[in-house]
Amino acid sequence: MRIHNEVQGSYDEVVPWSARGPTSIGETKPDVVDVGAFGFTDQATFTGYGNGTSAYTIFGGTSMATPVTAGAVALIIEEYRNTHGGATPAPDIVKAILASSADDLSYDQFTQGSGRVNVWEAIAAAAEGHDSRLPTRFYLYSPASWDSVKGILANSWALNMRAPIPATSAVATNWYAGIVTPGASTSTTFDIQQAGQPIGAQAYQYTLISTTSSRHTANSTVTWVYFPKSSIPSDTALMKVTLVFHFADFVNASSWDYRNLLLAQIYDTQFDSAGDISRITNGAPYSTTSELVVGNPLAKFSGTPAVRVVKQGNTGKASPEIPFELIFRFYRRSTWDWITQLTPSNGSLTTTLTVPANATPGVYGGFIAASYNGSEALVPVSVVVPITVAGTYEMSSPEITPYTNFEVYGAFDWSWRYEAGDWRTFALIVPANVNELKIHLAWTDTQTLIQEHLTGPVGYLLASSEYPTSAYVSDGKFKDVTNTGGPAEDISAFNAQPGVYFIVLHNVLLGGSFGAYPENYTLNVEMT
Repeated sequence: MRIHNEVQGSYDEVVPWSARGPTSIGETKPDVVDVGAFGFTDQATFTGYGNGTSAYTIFGGTSMATPVTAGAVALIIEEYRNTHGGATPAPDIVKAILASSADDLSYDQFTQGSGRVNVWEAIAAAAEGHDSRLPTRFYLYSPASWDSVKGILANSWALNMRAPIPATSAVATNWYAGIVTPGASTSTTFDIQQAGQPIGAQAYQYTLISTTSSRHTANSTVTWVYFPKSSIPSDTALMKVTLVFHFADFVNASSWDYRNLLLAQIYDTQFDSAGDISRITNGAPYSTTSELVVGNPLAKFSGTPAVRVVKQGNTGKASPEIPFELIFRFYRRSTWDWITQLTPSNGSLTTTLTVPANATPGVYGGFIAASYNGSEALVPVSVVVPITVAGTYEMSSPEITPYTNFEVYGAFDWSWRYEAGDWRTFALIVPANVNELKIHLAWTDTQTLIQEHLTGPVGYLLASSEYPTSAYVSDGKFKDVTNTGGPAEDISAFNAQPGVYFIVLHNVLLGGSFGAYPENYTLNVEMT
C-alpha cells in the first residue's frame, strides 16, 4: 500500500506526546492546545532554490505551539486596545478570552483544556461588540481556580517566596474546585461578558461505552490491522487505540536500552484520486505502549480505519516475530451529575459541584459547556476527593472516564526526559496528633514500576521511593528496581504536621502483560 501526502489527512488531533493534566495538586491543565505536531512553517528565504520558492519546512513541538499562541495573544491585546480607548487588558482577562473562544476537539479536560486556539473567535471576543467587522462573541471567567490554588499553596508560597501569597484575585475560564470531601459541595459564579439571555449551560464528561481487544504478531517491518468503521459505536465522541507489547520483547537487559520498537499510527484507508491514503494520528514513544486518540472518529474516516504498526530494531534488525495487543476504548458524552446546579442569569452563571458520599479518593473532572447565540465556551472542571482516614484504597468499581485514579497506562518514553510516564495524585488530609505516615503502593506485573513521592503542607518533598537511591538512568529511562524487591514501594515520613499532603505516583515502566492493561494498583495509608 502506497503512503503519500500524509499532510493532506486529518488535523486537530492532540498528539500522544502532548503534555496532559492534572497537575500535582489536581488542577486542570492544559488551558488550551495549539498547532505544533507538526505543520508547515516558514524559514529563511535563501533556503532551497535561493529565491524563496521553497522557504518552508515542517516544524513542531512546544517550540511551535507556544509562539503561535503568543501571536494570538498579541492580536487579542491589539484588538482590545483598539476597541477600548487604548486600555490594555489584564493578563488573566487575555487568558480567559483565549480559552473561552477555543474550538472543542472532542477530547477530555486533561488533554485539550478548553480546546484549540481560534484566533478569529478570540479577537471577536476581545472586541466585546465594539468592532462592526467582527461577530459578537462572549467569554466567561471565575476567580474560583486561583482561590483554590491559594488555599493549598499559601504555606509553601510564604516559605519559598519569603512573602505571603498575594491576596489579589485572578480569574480563569477553568474551574479547579480544589479539595472537596465526599458529601460536600462547592460553588462559584462565572461572569459572562457580551452575552444576554438565554445562556445555555450543560455539564458533561466522557464515559466508557465499550472496550474490545485483539492480539496480533508483527512478523514483518510493517503490519496492518484493519477494523471496520461499523465497529465504532454510533455515539462515540472519543476513541482510544492502544498498542501494548511485552517488556521482555522491548528491552535489551544487558545495555538497558530498547531492543525492539513497535510504533503505531492510525490511517483512513480510503484512496483519494491520486491513490493515496490519509494518516489520522501517530505515536512514536520508545515504550511498550503506544496510545492513539481520535476525537469524533466517525467524522474522520471515509473508508476503513486501520492501525499501521512499524517494527524497528535498535541495531537495525528487529526480532522476527513480536506479539502485540490492540485495545480499543470508545467514549460518549454523558451528563455529569456531580454538577448539581447550573443557574444562568443576566451576565453570570452560578454552578455547584457536589461530591457523592461514596466517592473514592482521587482526581475527577469534566466540562461545563456554556452557549449563546451560536457560540460555545468550554469550562474544564476538576476536583480532588481526599484521603481522610488510614486504610487501603483501590478501584472499588470499574472506572469509566479517560482519566482513572487506580490504573496506570504506561506512557513512558526512553527517548525523552524524566517527566515522561503516567502520573497520579492523591490529597491526604492529616489530622493533629499524627507522628508517622506510611504509604505502601502495590501492583501485580513484576516488570511494571511505579514511583511514589510525598509532599507536605509547606510543599517540600518529605519522602520518595527514589531516595536515597534513584532508579533513574537518563533520557526517560528507569531501572526496574523497587525498595521492597518486588512490585511494591514503601515510603514514610516522621514528625507529621496537620494539613494537606499530596501522594504523587509516577508510572515509569509498564510490563505489557496481555489482558491486564491498564495496570491496577492499591494504596495503603497508615497514620500513627
